[in-house]
Amino acid sequence: MPNVGKPSKGCAHCRARKVKCDLKRPSCSQCIRAGRECHGYRDPLSMMFKNESHVVMNKAQKRYDALSKKRKERETFSGTLPVRHLASKETPDGSSSSTSSESQHTSSTSTRSGSVARSIAPPIENQALSFFAANNILQPAVVGRGNYQWLFQMLSGPGIDATLQSSAHAASLATLATANKSPFLMKKAQEHYANALTLTNRALGDSKKVCEDSTLVSVILLGVYETFVFEKHSMGAWMQHLKGAEILFALRGENQFKSDLARQIFVQFYRTTITKGVELGTPIPEKIARLYRFLTSLKDYTMHGVEHQVEVLEKAITLMQDEEGDPASIVSDIMKLDGELNLIKFMLQTLWRYEVVRLERPAEHVFGSFYHIYTNPWVINMWNILRMCRIRLFKFVRAQVNKGLRCSPPRFSEEEAHVHLNACKDVISSQMLDMCASTPQLTGQIAFPHQVKQDLDLLSKGIEAVNLRNNMFKLHAQGTFLEPFKSTGLDHLIGPLYEIGRSDYGPRLTRWAADQLYFIARTIGTRQAIMLAGELEEKLKDESNFMVWNDPCPTSAQLIALANTVPRR
Repeated sequence: MPNVGKPSKGCAHCRARKVKCDLKRPSCSQCIRAGRECHGYRDPLSMMFKNESHVVMNKAQKRYDALSKKRKERETFSGTLPVRHLASKETPDGSSSSTSSESQHTSSTSTRSGSVARSIAPPIENQALSFFAANNILQPAVVGRGNYQWLFQMLSGPGIDATLQSSAHAASLATLATANKSPFLMKKAQEHYANALTLTNRALGDSKKVCEDSTLVSVILLGVYETFVFEKHSMGAWMQHLKGAEILFALRGENQFKSDLARQIFVQFYRTTITKGVELGTPIPEKIARLYRFLTSLKDYTMHGVEHQVEVLEKAITLMQDEEGDPASIVSDIMKLDGELNLIKFMLQTLWRYEVVRLERPAEHVFGSFYHIYTNPWVINMWNILRMCRIRLFKFVRAQVNKGLRCSPPRFSEEEAHVHLNACKDVISSQMLDMCASTPQLTGQIAFPHQVKQDLDLLSKGIEAVNLRNNMFKLHAQGTFLEPFKSTGLDHLIGPLYEIGRSDYGPRLTRWAADQLYFIARTIGTRQAIMLAGELEEKLKDESNFMVWNDPCPTSAQLIALANTVPRR
């Protein structure tokens, strides 16, 4: 990230005309005299450095591609790959020279990760890691799944790998920089990112380090960094890093699952892959799907009902890839698959059930007339993935019905089309309302059961073990129940809120979704939420954006009325 000299401090118009700008605020005199809108001034600190990360990124992408091509040769030569354990010995270029650990202070309530050793990192990096942990790490509780719980286990071990260290600093500093609107911190994040890319590129070319946990996690964290900074190139870079991680998982093979740490990393990555498939319509890589099926075949790593849910989600993602098939056949297949999706809730354990609480009057930050209470943040995430999938499926049905009506002869009668389009409206609106109702618990307006009482038997009794009359399950101000050193999974709410906001159900719903995204951005420091909220703000400027159905969309009042018909679960 080289210094490129002192940049001009002038506004965009003065720089374009190459005239001296008087730098007055809020608008310079030249723009005022010319009757032009002055767009303000650049931050000189951030402009003094040229971001050349894309150059190193291209090198890393070439490494990913080369690894993918060599995978079969490597498997033939080595058979099954050895498992790389966390506490590997130090290498001259691959690990930190210090014997102390690079860590952060995680929650004192986290019993699985244990106490974290004192860090020798510069204070700002240590603060950033603490901030990242507080907003992103979710320890497995009654549900045997967490979120990044394995990361600080790796960072607290001896001889931290330098590649992993730089990647962790890049991602965590990016979150802290966004939350504090700090160009200084963002510049440091960019420096760590560039260094991490260089070290990762080197590790990918090393036959030993390429299969180590630290290299794999570094690639994943580089993708996490992109989701937090969310610049113009970030989506493409994130996809490249995901592809790189997929290749590394495939190289490591089934033997990697002998390590509990590797199992935790893979399960979280596969959840990301499924979510990406649902939200973006990208297919599930077959090699990764095979690894997941192998992992869930292990007796100690199954979860009743979840495996079937993932299987149905995989089918749904595959179905939505078919753009050229017969519309009538596609719609028929989707309706059958949706029947499976709808039945999943009856297969899940009691732990997965949630309670519907109805409001007597409108409440701040709550859209509709009810909200949900769940046992665990991970459960909310899985339900919302299911809801997102049904929304995407029925949007696909709507497109296929309209396509079928244009065929000669039409593939649907008017009556069939009417039935299908009405079903689309009903399913999409009900799933959106359910996602809205899942939001207050994640934003800290109501408590999770463990915050009310620690020894609840949620595993066998589920939400029925909870006394819902407790005041902690009544609505409070946003953030009330967000614990200082424990994530509630706000990052998993960004996709559902964006899906809600970009829908055609009226400006009030879009406004509400944008407001929740801004809250998430302020809380966990992700620029992705800011950018998506800004996109929704642009949508609100044009009323025609809310009239894409064949007939007028339901109004917000009608949506709220619809909420009253939702059955208790």
